[in-house]
Order: sequence, then C-alpha cells, then structure tokens
Amino acid sequence: MRKPEIISINDNICYLRQTRNPLSAEVVFIWDQDTTWIYDVGSCDFAAECINLIPSPKNIVLSHYHEDHYTNLNRVSWDKLYCGRHGVKRMGQGIVVQDEVQAGGVKIFTFPSSHARSCVGLQFGDYAFLGDGTYSDEKGSLQFYNSQKLQAEIEFLKKLDVKYFGISHDRKFIRPKESIILFLEHIYKKRRSDSPIIEISSRNSI
Repeated sequence: MRKPEIISINDNICYLRQTRNPLSAEVVFIWDQDTTWIYDVGSCDFAAECINLIPSPKNIVLSHYHEDHYTNLNRVSWDKLYCGRHGVKRMGQGIVVQDEVQAGGVKIFTFPSSHARSCVGLQFGDYAFLGDGTYSDEKGSLQFYNSQKLQAEIEFLKKLDVKYFGISHDRKFIRPKESIILFLEHIYKKRRSDSPIIEISSRNSI
C-alpha cells in the first residue's frame, strides 16, 4: 500500500492524510515551543511509524473513542495523553479533558456533538481540529443529529476564535470556519417540533 501523504499547513502544523484501507483518520502534528502535540493517532502502520520517530516531549490528544482515531495508541509512545471522559473510562488511561486545558499555545476543549461521546477539540493559532465532531450519529441505515446537541454545538463553534476547522475524513481536511457553521445551520433548520432528531441522507456531505 502506498504511504499516505504528509501535508504542511504552516511552519508549525502538518497532517498525515486519512487512509481507507485500513480506515485511519488524519493525524495532526503541531510544534509548540519544545513540545510536539499529536491530534489523533490513526490506525495505519505509517501513522504509528511517524509518531514514534518524534522525540519527547510529545503529547497526544484523542478526538474521541472510535477505532480509526485511537487504534495506534498501543503502538506509540507519548509523554501525556488527553482525551474525553468516555475515552479514559474505556481505555483506563489518560488525562480527562474537562471543559478546557491551556498548555502553551495549545488549547484543548470538549464540545457538544451528535457523533460520539466526549468529543475533544484542539485549537492552535487560527486552526481548530474537531475530529468527527461535526458529523451525525448513525444506527443501521439511519443517520441523524440530535437537534439539542446540534444547536449547542453551533453556538460553541461560533465562539471559537479561529479561521479554519480541521474535519476528519472530509474531502478537504481544512475548511473555513464559516462554511462549517453554515452547513450545520442548514441541517438545524430541518428540525421538526415533533422529533428530537434530524434525519439526514449522508453525514459526509460537508
């Protein structure tokens, strides 16, 4: 299999592209002073190799507890691991992110999401990385947003002082903040007073 591409965003941020086989989320690398921050660890071999090549100190932030985002955790080394309450409970390790953590130029935060429990984002400069947090939940063939959570998520994301969002598995990983807000608001307008959920045809349509 061809190795996934590493894309530079600026002098301090780059990311490893997602893969389809195995399904592996984008892995973000951020250099802040003397520390490397890694957002999600993916599941493919090359992602693990890249992470292990980075010297300490290096800290990992997991967006949420889904296999394509955390599977490599048992194959890589780190100094500190940050994740949501649900992830810490399932894995039995890590520092629980409650509301917000500030470390140097990095801000780690929890935010409302229909997609998964205890979603964690990372902000650095003009960028906020959100994992799958803007996507829907799904049960069988049904894909849906919880309207109350979606409203809270939109209000939260509007307040983030950034210009761009990094959205895992999207056709274009880095998107202007305004485009993501408009997409979520478009979905929210489809809510019905007689249902707590908003059904959609495809969650990967940002």
